[in-house]
Amino acid sequence: MSIHRKKLHLLIGGKKAFKKIFKNIRKAKKSVYINVHVWRDDFIGNKMATMLLRAADRGVQVTIVKDQLGAVAEFGDRNNQSFFNKNIYRKNLKLYLLSIASLYFYSKRFIFRSYPFQKENKLYKRLLEHPNIKLFTDQELNDHSKFYIFDLQKLILGGINIGDEYYKTWHDYMVMLDNPELVQRFIKRLKGLGSNDRCPIDFIVDTQTSSHIREKFLELIRGAREKMSIEMSYFTDYVFADELIRASQRGINVEIIMPLKADVVDNLNKTIINYLFKRTTENLTIYFYPKMIHAKLMFIDDEITFLGSANLTQYTSGRILEANILVNDREAPFTKKLKKQLEEDKRHAFLISREQKIPCSSLRALAESSYIEQDSNYPHKSRLVSVISSLEQGIRRLYFEG
Repeated sequence: MSIHRKKLHLLIGGKKAFKKIFKNIRKAKKSVYINVHVWRDDFIGNKMATMLLRAADRGVQVTIVKDQLGAVAEFGDRNNQSFFNKNIYRKNLKLYLLSIASLYFYSKRFIFRSYPFQKENKLYKRLLEHPNIKLFTDQELNDHSKFYIFDLQKLILGGINIGDEYYKTWHDYMVMLDNPELVQRFIKRLKGLGSNDRCPIDFIVDTQTSSHIREKFLELIRGAREKMSIEMSYFTDYVFADELIRASQRGINVEIIMPLKADVVDNLNKTIINYLFKRTTENLTIYFYPKMIHAKLMFIDDEITFLGSANLTQYTSGRILEANILVNDREAPFTKKLKKQLEEDKRHAFLISREQKIPCSSLRALAESSYIEQDSNYPHKSRLVSVISSLEQGIRRLYFEG
């Protein structure tokens, strides 16, 4: 266990995370494997591409897996520039139409006037043509995980995508492990393989064929003995809310830290908060953090950490790839550092009174639900995606097949 403690590091914020990522790219001798959901054409996105090109030039084999689905967020928010999926309208009409809709949910601007035209990026062409770089960026993978593997020796995973907001301002975490055995354990989990051995560090992964993260969230809530802290960007699932209510009713102190203004589904977040306050009278404390929190973190009894890419939404029960790390070690420096960080976050946050109703728009919450949540008639798709799919078929028949 002491060996694992020395090899486990909590990276708080994008600046520290990217510093470690770039350092490991520079030191890589054989391979770099990157899996992300969002990769923007901005300062940090271009710096990442430059670092990888330099590694490839010295013979390192670079593999990049970037879900085409992430283009919806890339087009809809921030500088609206996608690094890899600029021609989405040619390759995936459904995602193109969904990205138009995303302009409303992210930037709240008039969607037709503000649709972003993509600027050419020469670095992308160099990555595409480099013999030592393999790109898997033109497929809709339903992959929301974020991780880096260096020489099969080191692993960095968590919730941070590649974009300036993650680097400069958003609050999130990554975890770095310098241990080949743990890297192999993670790779086995990605392949859907389990293990019977007990280890204070493990990985819970949802793949296309197996879903475990949702049950682990629920198991941790039900197993809490004294207290739990949750720091979450998107909390929209009433199943988790009801479980937290039951935990508070049996005497568990529940603390939730959420962004004051989420970049998307903000009204759904606030609807959940009102729901929680209405149904429990004690043992529940909620904070609004002044900056955007993108973390997906559950901390149980000052001992168990569950952290990664999965939010408390219905997506955690669908066939979308997610990757979380589970650390069960009260005395680890990693655990003590996280506990200290959560206390600091609470000091910078606003304590919400249960007497006040949090303002939110029910109409926008309904629209946000249609945008992200699943519908029983369309397994593993959002209601809006289902409408977009029907629209896509009509457009294809009209313009491409007629």
